[in-house]
Amino acid sequence: MLRGGWRSLALAVLCCAFMADSRAQSRVKLSPREAGLQKILKAFADEKKVKGTTYAVAFVDLNEDGDKEAIVYFTNAGWCLTGGCTTLILTPTKTAAGPSFEIMSMLLAIYTPIRVLDSKTNGWHELATGIPGGESAISYNGLRYPGGWYAARRLPKGVPGTVVLDSKAEIHSVEGLP
Repeated sequence: MLRGGWRSLALAVLCCAFMADSRAQSRVKLSPREAGLQKILKAFADEKKVKGTTYAVAFVDLNEDGDKEAIVYFTNAGWCLTGGCTTLILTPTKTAAGPSFEIMSMLLAIYTPIRVLDSKTNGWHELATGIPGGESAISYNGLRYPGGWYAARRLPKGVPGTVVLDSKAEIHSVEGLP
């Protein structure tokens, strides 16, 4: 090794150890609601045999009952194809272990942005998703939000609603969970 090479190597090792330790310390502790959601998503990803599952989530009260549903937009290759990405709508539940969720709908081929529209069908807010050249609306059918954008109606411009997930949403991972 070149003169001083060992010192450089030792300094690099110490820096890496410090950075790894500081990252571990800076991890945000999940709320009980988020931990319950991650458990369900991990089990779902394992069942579907998709590795490296990453997602963005928005918690929104879609039926105005005071409990927020979870809109989960998967972001990795195992869930996304050229027609968009798989998106789940989950309803909150309470278990002996704490807050949890049940999968209500699985939407295929969804693009962001995802908006919650002011309009409702069967007491639930409609969802708008990006499609090539515009947006489509997905309506609740009394049991679930069916299909994906391909099964929805095209929206005219200017339909009122709120963006809940877009390309700037924070990405989470289910990897490393038990």
